[in-house]
Formats: sequence, C-alpha cells, structure tokens
Amino acid sequence: MVPQQIYCAHHYMSKAISAIDETFGEGYAKAHPELIGSFMLTAGLVDISQVRTDHPLVGCSFDGIVDALQSIAERMAAK
Repeated sequence: MVPQQIYCAHHYMSKAISAIDETFGEGYAKAHPELIGSFMLTAGLVDISQVRTDHPLVGCSFDGIVDALQSIAERMAAK
C-alpha cells in the first residue's frame, strides 16, 4: 500500500468508529467490527463514484472509446 491508501483506510476506520459509537453508544464499534468494515466499504465506494462523476469521459461507454480510437488509428494509417 502507498501512504495515501494507508491514510485513507485509517481515516475511514477512525470515522467509522466515531460514527458508530456516536449512534449506538461507546464501545459498540469495537464489539461489532463488521460495522466498521461496512462503513469503510461504503465510504470507499462513495469516493470511487465521486471520481467517476468528475471524470471527463463519464457517460462514454468503453465500446464508444474503442470505436473512437479505432477510427483515429484508421485515419492515421490512411495518411
């Protein structure tokens, strides 16, 4: 793991413990580690969806990208 990944995982875990304990009472997260894992997974998925939303190719299918690249290659070969 690179330092950024370690930081993100640690951040998600710390936030998960805080949020779970705030909701269910002190020590609940420690007694229910599966909730920590679920919280971390959800946070990671939200981050991934945000990156995908911000990407300029959102809405383009991979087939569309492949077709566009193929077209470019054919035009370059024709020159």
